[in-house]
Amino acid sequence: MNQPLNEYLKNKEIRDNMPFTYLGWIGTGFYSDKDNVLSHEDLTKAYPLGEKVTLWNYNPKGENPDRKRVV
Repeated sequence: MNQPLNEYLKNKEIRDNMPFTYLGWIGTGFYSDKDNVLSHEDLTKAYPLGEKVTLWNYNPKGENPDRKRVV
């Protein structure tokens, strides 16, 4: 999944700051914020982290908007 850098950083900060509660007798846990209780799968769906991050103002070589070839 390709993701813009600002969205990646926003989701990363939310995921890093969300408290995790481990329930030892069940062997699992959950993430919680002030409104929701999320499992790990729900957290991944709500705040995805892309495997590939796109920087802003970045055009790969040969794909410039003015159609000039950059080598």
